[in-house]
Amino acid sequence: MPVTRTLNPLPFNDLEPRRFEDLVRQLVYDFRPWMRLEATGRAGSDDGFDVRGIEPGDAVTGNSSRSDNEEDEDRATDVGSIDERTWLIQCKREKEIGPTKLRKYLDDISVAERKELYGIIFVASADFSKTSRDVIAVWVRENGLSEFQIWSVSDIETMLMQPKNDHILFAFFGISLQVRKRSVASALRSSIAMKRKVLRTFEKHQYGDFLIRDPLASDFPYAEKGRRLRWIVRKHRGCDFRGLGFQFREYIAYANDSGDWDVANAHDEAIPRHDNPWLEYEQRSLSDEDRAELLRFRAGMDENLRADLSVIAFIPFDQVVAVDEAGDDCWGTGRDRPTIYVPIEEGGLIQLHDDSDLSLTRGTGRVDVPFDDGKRVKFFPEKFRREELE
Repeated sequence: MPVTRTLNPLPFNDLEPRRFEDLVRQLVYDFRPWMRLEATGRAGSDDGFDVRGIEPGDAVTGNSSRSDNEEDEDRATDVGSIDERTWLIQCKREKEIGPTKLRKYLDDISVAERKELYGIIFVASADFSKTSRDVIAVWVRENGLSEFQIWSVSDIETMLMQPKNDHILFAFFGISLQVRKRSVASALRSSIAMKRKVLRTFEKHQYGDFLIRDPLASDFPYAEKGRRLRWIVRKHRGCDFRGLGFQFREYIAYANDSGDWDVANAHDEAIPRHDNPWLEYEQRSLSDEDRAELLRFRAGMDENLRADLSVIAFIPFDQVVAVDEAGDDCWGTGRDRPTIYVPIEEGGLIQLHDDSDLSLTRGTGRVDVPFDDGKRVKFFPEKFRREELE
């Protein structure tokens, strides 16, 4: 069962170059209190600019030693003559940009334009090495710029994952994490409600039999020879954090003091025999004659060597589609038995999960035996054994 669902890397390189520039411009809006933010790259001849940002000269730093009155006087004096700081935002929708290519892109900016720059933001849909970051730092110092930013693909993804940018993520990639969060909350509430309904149902029926049925099994209750059923009857074995437990398999077994064991797994005792109209269609059952022979073989065993191999499987509550407490009148004559609707894969019954309980107990006191795959021996006649446990 999947526990979590993660987001794959965003396909930046599927965007057209101009759309990548649009994306960056949306993200850069909150970077500074811009006076203007111009998409110069869309005009064609951009002089090395994809986006140009103009901010007020006092937007970032100020003289902290000056009083508020002095600052107010300066503002009153300088109205209409606010200094401007020009930023170059250069966008490259490329998978790889090494130090040499990065230096070339920077050197392509005309000398005249460099003199007007306060800062540069270099954005690419690629990862940057430390050497590449050092290259832009050196270039900025050589050309007298005051600030620089370098945004890699990881930086852009981090920005897009912020709740404030969810609308940008949706606009460019059709993904909304906020909608996903609401969907998760809705699914969780549904799972909790189903858990409560299952618990209420089995409080009444305790450890009786119940039907596990695929809601799409349109041929129910009619069975055909050679065709696997998409429903099974099993015994309820309680509920816990894993979901609804049921007796998936139960085999007659052998175990000794040394931990050696064997199992007659050609026959599954977990399949209820009473009031089960589909007993003959479960392929793991022996004929009545062979089962009787197996039970006689078990009766002749030393009682301290008699064992049972039990597999309790669990249906997660979020996989339960519906619960019919009354059940159907086509099975369980004279008794209401619940039906649990769960998707069952075509060609198979219930798939075992990694957290299923497998236990080997022996003797009259039902002593637990450590289950070691490598200590299986041949004790039962071959007609009652299968090499693979299912």
